[in-house]
Amino acid sequence: EKVNQNRIYSGAKYELTDEAAAAGGSAVTGGGVIGSSAVDAATDEIVIVGEGITSLALAQAIELEIGKGVKVLCATECDEEILREKDMMTMDEEEIEEAIVGAKIMIADPLYRPICPAEIKFVSFPAESFSGRIYRNEIPNLVTDFETWIHVIVNTL
Repeated sequence: EKVNQNRIYSGAKYELTDEAAAAGGSAVTGGGVIGSSAVDAATDEIVIVGEGITSLALAQAIELEIGKGVKVLCATECDEEILREKDMMTMDEEEIEEAIVGAKIMIADPLYRPICPAEIKFVSFPAESFSGRIYRNEIPNLVTDFETWIHVIVNTL
């Protein structure tokens, strides 16, 4: 594939391929296109459990920032058309427990901590849609603090 554009993001260079640009997509280091099979589901080290739109946006940002595969487990109803091939809707905790096998990190609302196995590192990402106002003071502002928050993920890997 021919590269038509380079992006500098947080000090790292990312290449945007013609295919990704035509689809309005992004790219990760090494030419893997986010949202395609180029970021292989078998290499998903990170799983996000949460609401579809927020979780998918966060997954794409993490893939772009650190180049690690991220699988989204949508724990609320969402249009399946927004999910990537490797993502899935989950109806209960048992489905989530099965889907996180092999992950290194689980990012989710603190109420999901009890189902996270000890061998998977849990990163708290409170959402009022799950835990209400209980953890409101812990909800990160990813608009202003994304760089700080992503370092938590990188240091957890």
